[in-house]
Amino acid sequence: MKSKADKQIDEIVQIFLTEDIIKPKDVLAKTGYRIRHLGTGAYRKVYKFVGLPLVVKFPLSKDERDVRHSVLEFKARELILRQWRKYEKLIRYIPDIYFLDDTEGVVLARYYLPLHNSKLRFYEGHIAAMVGDIVDLAWTHKKHGTHDTHYENMGVDDSGQVKITDMGFFYQN
Repeated sequence: MKSKADKQIDEIVQIFLTEDIIKPKDVLAKTGYRIRHLGTGAYRKVYKFVGLPLVVKFPLSKDERDVRHSVLEFKARELILRQWRKYEKLIRYIPDIYFLDDTEGVVLARYYLPLHNSKLRFYEGHIAAMVGDIVDLAWTHKKHGTHDTHYENMGVDDSGQVKITDMGFFYQN
């Protein structure tokens, strides 16, 4: 049976599938949910849905590089899932991504407690290095996966499993 939060996430995903949500202000207007800014990376701004384990990532600009980063993240995740035998060692680390607008670069994904805010924060450097080594060994498509697998791009799910929260560099050249 799905939790109340998971049912709400399903409703939000359906709204994202049918509505054009391309800016942070669109989220409240079209979903009725409030979001708060979590952080800004090289290509995107990340917002968390208040009260839900859900984030939305918006490209910093309409620039092709910013949009492409989201598309490549989704593409890497889908390849790992499609070729699960080849990448079985990576599956536990990939994030749940519910939606991608490949034209606008908007991503809807599960929220994971940032590694540096978790009980594991004292080991964040070691954990990030270890996950980076696993990615290097397992990700055979291109050897750029670990360029961005540092502790700021990792989180922890409710069971304590480390997740990579930004996989956009897996395909970058």
